[in-house]
Amino acid sequence: MPKIDLVTVFFGLELPFMEVQAMSIDKCFDPDLVSRIMVVVNEPTHAAEDETVLQFEKHVLQRYGQFKDKVTLLRASQFGDLSEKGWLTQQACKLAVAKHSTSEYYVVLDAKNHAIRPVGAATLFDSTGVPTKIFTKTRQDQRPWLDASFSYLGEQNLIPSYRCPSSAPPFPIRTSVCSDLVDLIEDKESTNITSFFLNKQDVSTEFTLYVAYTAKIGMFADCLRNGRSTYASLRGKIDRAKIADTKARIENANVWCFSVHRRAFRDIRERTLRTIAQAWAIALFPTFDEALASAHQLADKLSDVKDFTDLRERELKS
Repeated sequence: MPKIDLVTVFFGLELPFMEVQAMSIDKCFDPDLVSRIMVVVNEPTHAAEDETVLQFEKHVLQRYGQFKDKVTLLRASQFGDLSEKGWLTQQACKLAVAKHSTSEYYVVLDAKNHAIRPVGAATLFDSTGVPTKIFTKTRQDQRPWLDASFSYLGEQNLIPSYRCPSSAPPFPIRTSVCSDLVDLIEDKESTNITSFFLNKQDVSTEFTLYVAYTAKIGMFADCLRNGRSTYASLRGKIDRAKIADTKARIENANVWCFSVHRRAFRDIRERTLRTIAQAWAIALFPTFDEALASAHQLADKLSDVKDFTDLRERELKS
C-alpha cells in the first residue's frame, strides 16, 4: 500500500482546532502510513503569517508527538499573492501542495477534522491501493461547482449525472495527477494557481476541478473509488435531531474522522459539548470526563468568537 502525506491549510484563529488535530494524528494514525505532514499557514498579510507560524510552533507542533519530525510548515505566500479572500487562497494551496508532496497520494484535511479511531492503509485504500471516498447524490447547490469545473476543462459531456465524490475533507488526491492539473491551469492562464483562484469568474472549486481533471484524462477510477461513509460532523443548525444523528455516526466503527465546525461554538450547549466528548473519548482521552473537560476548554477559547469571519476582519484592522 502507498504512503501518504497529510495536508492542512489553516489560519491563526483555527489554532485551537489544530491542537486537537495534531493530538489526534499522534494517537490514531499509523506511523508507517504517513510520510510527511504539510501544514500551510493561510493569512492575508506577511505579518499575520509570521505571527501564526510562531504560535503554531509554540502551541501546536509538540502535540504531533511521534510525528513531530514529519511536520513541514509552509506558507500561502510561497504559492502566490496573499489576500483577504482566504477561502480562495485556501483552495489554491490545497492543489499547489502537489508540487511539494513526495508521496503517491496526499490527504487534505480541514482544521476542524480530527481522527477518533485508528487510521491505517486499509482505512483509506481499497485492496488494489486506490483511495476510497463515499460518493453522494449531487446536491442542488453543489451542481454549479461541477458544471463549472467540467466546463473549464472542456469536458461538459463527462459531467456525472447523479453521484460524485463528496467534496468534504478528508479528501485523497493523487499527487502526480494534481501536479499536472496545476501545470495545465497555470499554462492556460499564464499565471500562478493562486491568481487563478482569486480572479476566476466561475464557481469551480479545488476538489471539483480535481475530479473533473481525473475524468478528462481517463483516470477517475484510478484515483478514487466509491466507499463507505467514514466521518461524522457537527455543523449548521444543531438541534436534537442533529445531535442524535451525529451520535449514531460516532458509534459506527467505520467512522474515523470527526469534524466540529466553528459555527458549532455559537451559543454552544452542554448537549453539544457532550457529543464532542463522546467522539473524543473513543481514542483521544482516557475517560469521557477528561474529554468533556477538554471540550469545555475549547469552547472557552472560542467563547467570544461568534463569527470567525467577523473576527478575522477585526484582526486585519488592528
